[in-house]
Amino acid sequence: MVAQVMQAMLNPVPGLEFFKDIHRYRYQGEWVRNSVSRIAQPTTPEMRQRFDDTRHVWEPRGNHVHTAGEALLLGLEPIEGEYKAWVDALRDCWLLQGAETMAVELGVVIPHHDVAGMFDGLIRDADGHVVLLDFKTVQTERAVETRKAATAQLGGYLHGLNLNHPSVVVDKCCTLVVGPGTTKVISEEPDKCFAAWEGCLMTYKAKTELPF
Repeated sequence: MVAQVMQAMLNPVPGLEFFKDIHRYRYQGEWVRNSVSRIAQPTTPEMRQRFDDTRHVWEPRGNHVHTAGEALLLGLEPIEGEYKAWVDALRDCWLLQGAETMAVELGVVIPHHDVAGMFDGLIRDADGHVVLLDFKTVQTERAVETRKAATAQLGGYLHGLNLNHPSVVVDKCCTLVVGPGTTKVISEEPDKCFAAWEGCLMTYKAKTELPF
């Protein structure tokens, strides 16, 4: 096992619900307009079409590896299945060795922006740093090297975490890229991620003219 679960993990945000089948959030009985990922990673119609055309490839892999990551963070043995190479790589990742898990798949909400999201994990690493995690899976070893950081997305989760759990101080934001047999950890300063997120928020506001 690569992680130990802390005795007192972060509690879910009261009143925040996630509906996986439609990928929508509801907060205190009201539907939340946007998700962190939608604002942090805006897409064009052409990009959405490509995602849909290749969904049968990336979605099963992504779901499986994220579930495996959740199991590892909870100190459980993950199912390997046809994605054994990805799961083994995640199990061997140096960042998770000796870490303590503070939260897994935790939802956050930013009420005044009508945004919610769910981050993959929050850990205290072997050096004592609090690390906000986002898993990204890719198809090949080469793609591991070229995959970019989820900078703005992590910034959105950080924004929600700061509001919902203000006692938690994040030291690093890390994109953990998982490929067949290998991983890459992209570590960034929280301030950089937050600034990238704010930039995405302002761009979204300018395009939609919503009352932020």
